[in-house]
Amino acid sequence: MKRKNLLLFFLPLLTFCLLSVCISASWTAVSTSASVGSGAFPRIPLKTGTQDEPPFVPGRLLVKLLRSADPISTLRELGVEPVDRIPQVDTWIVKVPEGAELKTAEKLQKDIRVEYAEPDHYVHELLIPNDPLFNRQWHLSLIDCPGAWDIATGSSDIIIAILDTGIDLTHPEFTGKLVAGYNALTQTGSPVDNRGHGTHVAGIAAALTDNGIGVAGVNWGARIMPIKVLDTGGRGSDSTIARGINWAVDNGAKVINLSLGGTNYSNTVYNSVQRARRSGVLLFAAAGNDYLSGNPKLYPAAYEGVVAVGATDNLDRRASYSQTGDYIQFVAPGGDPYGDDDADPNHWITSTWRRASGTSYAMASGTSQSSPIAAGLAALIWSVKPELSSDEVLEIMRSTAVDLGRPGWDPEYGYGRIDVGAALRAVGGASSKNEIKAFITAPKPGDFVSGVAGIYGKIEGSGIVSYRVQFGIGDNPKSWYDLVSKSGVPPPEGMVAQWDTTQLVDGTYTLKLSASSSSGMSVESALVSVVVDNTSPVVEVETPYTGAVISGSTNITIKVKEPNLSAVAVQYGRGEAPSVWFDLEPVKSDNGVYRLVWDTFGLSGGTYTIRAIASDKAGNVGMAWSTVEVRAPVPGDIDGDGRVTVVDAVLALRIALGVAESSPEILRVADLAPMENSTGSRGDGAITVADAVLILRMAVGIS
Repeated sequence: MKRKNLLLFFLPLLTFCLLSVCISASWTAVSTSASVGSGAFPRIPLKTGTQDEPPFVPGRLLVKLLRSADPISTLRELGVEPVDRIPQVDTWIVKVPEGAELKTAEKLQKDIRVEYAEPDHYVHELLIPNDPLFNRQWHLSLIDCPGAWDIATGSSDIIIAILDTGIDLTHPEFTGKLVAGYNALTQTGSPVDNRGHGTHVAGIAAALTDNGIGVAGVNWGARIMPIKVLDTGGRGSDSTIARGINWAVDNGAKVINLSLGGTNYSNTVYNSVQRARRSGVLLFAAAGNDYLSGNPKLYPAAYEGVVAVGATDNLDRRASYSQTGDYIQFVAPGGDPYGDDDADPNHWITSTWRRASGTSYAMASGTSQSSPIAAGLAALIWSVKPELSSDEVLEIMRSTAVDLGRPGWDPEYGYGRIDVGAALRAVGGASSKNEIKAFITAPKPGDFVSGVAGIYGKIEGSGIVSYRVQFGIGDNPKSWYDLVSKSGVPPPEGMVAQWDTTQLVDGTYTLKLSASSSSGMSVESALVSVVVDNTSPVVEVETPYTGAVISGSTNITIKVKEPNLSAVAVQYGRGEAPSVWFDLEPVKSDNGVYRLVWDTFGLSGGTYTIRAIASDKAGNVGMAWSTVEVRAPVPGDIDGDGRVTVVDAVLALRIALGVAESSPEILRVADLAPMENSTGSRGDGAITVADAVLILRMAVGIS
């Protein structure tokens, strides 16, 4: 919209309440009959917390296995049913009985084949709403957007993904700005906003500007990728967030905004975040609105690799609700109304709204509004210098932020309140056009790799005309072999090659990334040595051997051959193909031998299978089995020959008289008298003459 000629709009009543884990939410829309500044605004009571709902999706877990030839069979063997998969982070969505989520996750986590098992936690939007327009958009002047727009207004080459409730796809403020989106809730259908929150967030970051209507976005030119990860109640889950992040990365987003959160850590979302960062994508997330409710750590803002953004008011003070902590990197305007009846537009952030609700614009407050301001700035910086790495973009934002609170970084304001004008003025000196740099970001030195491994890297500088990814044998290769050799500009960061290691001999290999520029400069990355290991551990159940007949306490011996061993587990189950397994605790001895004692007392007789599993540092898994017959102990059979004889009676008498020693195993079969005690069970806890007499009676057939 034009800054010198901005129109005022009057909005109809907008009424709904927002639920959130960490929300301080209340909002008010302007009625069409109310004049701007009249204060005659209807109010909605404050809503906070989600105490009445479960913290995770019922009947669902997220499970990642170590390398497995048949993951579906493995999951079913573990007692869960696979229903879907997030392939980018190799994580399965599995069905479990409702009410047994935590118990099942704990059980799966103990299995050596499972890298992690976790509930699919809920996350929520982070908002506090109200109503319209540029002369109400005080935040744009505070962060010097007008000064920045004299330098750049954004580029359509940069895509900002908004992971939220969707976007009003036909809103005039997004005309010509939207790229193909995604509905992570259904994996089909349109990412249309039937809530309002996502539309508000998208308008803050990149509403169409200088178009004579409505509001202005921080970034006029960037395109918007709508990704629906929250439902009509403003609620999503870890799996929908992970799907949304990976879809954004795979479809060209350079910046991702996450104005949502929950208090639970998720390995699945964390792995998705790391994949995005390796691909050179910047992720911004709301720091949370629950400072006054215990100030809990909020995710995804607190994940490594995510830029957490807190909120400030119109006087550059931390908003009363804005959470603090060691993960805060920046603050940006988010408003701070004193209550739901606060009519001062300087206490709210004005942006677009879902028109199906009867209004096109609304005022809101929260860290949900702060995060897209920072995301819009990152996209602006890239529009001026697209060759910058994501780390360089963040460094520009840090070095130009207005330091608030204690000098330097602090847990309330992070590195300070972002300054859009100062950041764009600093971009010109951000990198030298005559210098290029190359880095391999993953794998790291010393990592173990197997199968087809992704090689991630970044190339900094301008005028890149070619790049090459190579590997060599050993720590100091004499020869190098191409994985990729291309002319043209690769992504500044991201997967630069795929390395099929399956045909290589296990051992140490070294990787390097090199690049050349149009000015004639060439550069090589630091060498990265890794260990290729495609060989599964060799596992043997030495004792008991298959077909053995055992009873009582049985010694189990396991042998494992693996130079890069990570873990060993021993389990048993009933039958030749058990559906349920029980863990045993092996004790390691020398030369890869593991020993333990399996107490079979109390098991019903029959066929049992012992299974040993070993995993190595590259994720390879080896297994071995032994099928045995467990003979249930016979009461009175002290010598273990399967019969009760006079010899057993004599042994019992010798023990009763103190001539011979007893043991827990003997006590279990020989402590028979009285046949039923006061508790209804057999024995009195000792082997007595009465036991010897009873065993003798059994031996001669009297009892």
